[in-house]
Amino acid sequence: AVKEASKALLLLFCVSLSVGQIISIPTTPPADCTTSSGCSLSSLIGGGSIGVNADLEIPSTYVGAHVQIDTAVTLSTLTISGSYNTITISSGTSDTPVQLGSVTVKANNTLVFEGGAHATTGLFSSAGAVFIHTSTVIVQAYEQTSDILELAAGSRLIGSFSVGSGAEAQFGVDVDSSSSPAYFEGNMSVNGTIVLGDVGLIGSIEIAGEANVIGEATSTADIFALSSSTINVTKEGVLTVFGGVESKADVFVYGIVYIVHYPSPPTPSPTIAPTSSPTVAPTVAPTSSPTSAPNVTNSTESSSSSAEETIGVWTQTGGNVKIIDGTFAPNKFILGTEATISGQGNIGDSGALVKSTFITHGQINIGNSPGTIQVYGDWIATSESVFNLELASSSNFDKLEVSGTVQLGGRLNCILLDGYSPSKDAEHYFVTAGYVKPYNRFQATAGTTPADVSRWTSQATYTAAIATYNTGSAVAVSGVFALVCVLASLL
Repeated sequence: AVKEASKALLLLFCVSLSVGQIISIPTTPPADCTTSSGCSLSSLIGGGSIGVNADLEIPSTYVGAHVQIDTAVTLSTLTISGSYNTITISSGTSDTPVQLGSVTVKANNTLVFEGGAHATTGLFSSAGAVFIHTSTVIVQAYEQTSDILELAAGSRLIGSFSVGSGAEAQFGVDVDSSSSPAYFEGNMSVNGTIVLGDVGLIGSIEIAGEANVIGEATSTADIFALSSSTINVTKEGVLTVFGGVESKADVFVYGIVYIVHYPSPPTPSPTIAPTSSPTVAPTVAPTSSPTSAPNVTNSTESSSSSAEETIGVWTQTGGNVKIIDGTFAPNKFILGTEATISGQGNIGDSGALVKSTFITHGQINIGNSPGTIQVYGDWIATSESVFNLELASSSNFDKLEVSGTVQLGGRLNCILLDGYSPSKDAEHYFVTAGYVKPYNRFQATAGTTPADVSRWTSQATYTAAIATYNTGSAVAVSGVFALVCVLASLL
């Protein structure tokens, strides 16, 4: 039944529109149209008929009008001008949707979809507010250039959608325990701000603005975050991505981030009929986002194509990922040479069946100067990696605690804070692990200034890698089970 309803909606959606009548309305709104309950479109036009493919415009002379479109209509154009005017579309089903061609909502006006199914075949451009409440809206191309779009609980937006630099989109922000999530399916470009509550996302998402996750947001979309963007996962937020993320954004993790790979996509319950639009391949959304670590298969175990190898992978090619007592848990986290990891909290999740793999090519700046990051999985430091170790005292220094295997590499910088002067041969176990591969090593160590470089030496045992502060020359570091920074005062 869902499939047939979807076909019927798409068939109607694709019907070509011809130029029709211009609906004649008074130059000033009738009195009943300016009340809080508003008037019907039929009342506004004095009971006249509305032809197929008609053009409807609320004129610039209108202020504070409220008009209800409560019967199925087919409009070639819909324009809301004037100031503080509202059109509410409350009719339409998956079999007989309200058909709209081009839609223009001018600044200081509002368009509300209240229930039912609706489709637009032309450009949908809004500088005013748009609210989608318990509705399905299919769009060809929708631009929210300013003001706000609210996609409420139980609603679905399908098609190509962009958020302008002066606009904000809120998806599923109003969801409570008795409500179903909101869903977006299609291609999305965010230059302004998007706030994600309880929502399912399908397709492709490009973020050049700001994304704030405040609820349980689940995505089967690939996410691309550009260098000008920000991703903020609040303490209450859970972002679960059944796909891949490529990011140059500054990322702040107060809550939980899962980037995972399922052996097969999760199957939703078909609660909303339309599942595709002419511009989007038919797919389905997960019914909810997990509230605990998903039990999934690592992408490296089942992937065979390059596309599949990005599933479950967060690749940070620039910017900073800062963990603020949160959990950042991709199946695989790749930190590029131009990127930085900072803060304190968890990489990976202790409850996940598949542990995370943390691969660093860039900078590691742990802490609140100093602080601790726990890695539930493995850590691989490549030759390009830089570990900036801050030491404020013999007991207060940066720590990286790894539950799995460590492979050392790259550069170690030991940086003294708060006037700390280590005693001779003081040991600082700043990395601990289940196992550290032998014969892997840091390639150099450095001090707080170039003059300090020649004062650092390094040596290793099978249980520790040791860096010593003395008058010698720098050597490489390797070790097993733990990494130790040993600082000796000058003789």
